[in-house]
Amino acid sequence: KVAQPVSQKKLGLQDKDAFKERARKALLRKQYNVFDFYHTEGICQLIARHYIFDNLTVSIVALNAIWIAIDIDYNKSAILTEADTVFQVVEHTFCSYFFLEIMIRFGAFASKRRALMDPWFLFDAALVMNMVVETWLVPIIIIAAGTDAADVLNISFLRMMRMVKLLRLSRISRFIRSVPELVIILKAMGFAARSVLVFFFVWLVIIYIFAVVLRQATDSSTVGMSLFPSVPEAMNTLLLDGLLADYSPMIKSLGNQSPILWIIGLAYVLLVAITVLYMLVGCLVEAVGAIASSQKEGLAISYVAGTVRAKMESLGHSPEGTISLESFQQYLTDSEIAGILSSVKVDVVILGEMLEMVYEDLERQGESMTFERMIEFMLNGRGSNTATVRDIKELLRMVQSTIQRSGAETSKRLTEELNIVTSTLQTWREEADADSDDSSLEPSPTVRALKQPQGAFSLKPKVSASTSPVAIQGW
Repeated sequence: KVAQPVSQKKLGLQDKDAFKERARKALLRKQYNVFDFYHTEGICQLIARHYIFDNLTVSIVALNAIWIAIDIDYNKSAILTEADTVFQVVEHTFCSYFFLEIMIRFGAFASKRRALMDPWFLFDAALVMNMVVETWLVPIIIIAAGTDAADVLNISFLRMMRMVKLLRLSRISRFIRSVPELVIILKAMGFAARSVLVFFFVWLVIIYIFAVVLRQATDSSTVGMSLFPSVPEAMNTLLLDGLLADYSPMIKSLGNQSPILWIIGLAYVLLVAITVLYMLVGCLVEAVGAIASSQKEGLAISYVAGTVRAKMESLGHSPEGTISLESFQQYLTDSEIAGILSSVKVDVVILGEMLEMVYEDLERQGESMTFERMIEFMLNGRGSNTATVRDIKELLRMVQSTIQRSGAETSKRLTEELNIVTSTLQTWREEADADSDDSSLEPSPTVRALKQPQGAFSLKPKVSASTSPVAIQGW
């Protein structure tokens, strides 16, 4: 049996070209934007849409993340009412801003049901609710009870409240979303997670094998009792001292016991700590490169698609309908769209020259120009794109189709011209026959020539004085 090739997916090594292609197709569709579900007028939507409000919120989130560290180090009180004044003021300030921010966003939604379907809004609302309970509700209950916190709440509950504060750190995801470089790093970590697990498994196998060998080789020796008393302890020593720490103490200890043990330990370090480790680094670098490339591609697609979509809607054209040749030419000649395409290295002039050929090819295939095809055609016009076998095949197909179309048109025209010539000669022959039947005079040279068989036609007829100009013109 012929062995089938193992797919990259089964190996855990991702195909970055396929990843970019999937991301590109996904980004060609209209992207989810929470602003599309806001009111078109009103103070709440005006504030929620403004970039200053968004940047201010991100800054407050970053400050709150820093404040959490300060609060943990210097605030020893379990609840806010027993903390120093500065901690109470800062906590009430943060809580007030986040509560106001979530209420503005909720008021901006045209449909409140849509707000309950937005995942990021629900996530932020849950964090704000937790903060309100901790900052406002619990102190109010304690003050209303009129006793100390220890009398109202047990110790375990107070410790849980301290731990709940750590949930605020999840709000830092809002800050991460606003920094594209951080998004690339996080996506790269997720992208390479499967490959990293494969390398960790290789580490585990190698560590286990060497742990068994060293446990057996150092049995009843000083080194074995101190470093490898059992297989699990040997694996722990090899992992912590051999892979994650400086290697010289372990290798020296093995060398003092036996040169063979020194060679075994050195081989372990070279194999695991250097070879596999650098393979892992290379895998992570490739993953980061693939994610960075796809992110750049995604930003370009979103930028071009969003701008062209907005321009089409401003002109009264529907992005969901068919795009005509005239409309496409109108978009390319628009200064705003042309500038955007030029910014992503698209040659607008070449696109304009190829439009008619592309539309003719679509018409022959019985297809039409859609919004997704238009954006893909625009982005394919970048000079930095690499030509693939698929591109060459498509080019050959279009050239072959053009040659076939031109040959068919030429053959059709020749057939039409020959039919006209044949019809004209037939008409003249019939007129000549009719004239010869009605006239008793000697037939003219033209009549005699028309009556001759086709093989007897002369290309250089003799022109006599009696030949009329009409006959000469007919020849």
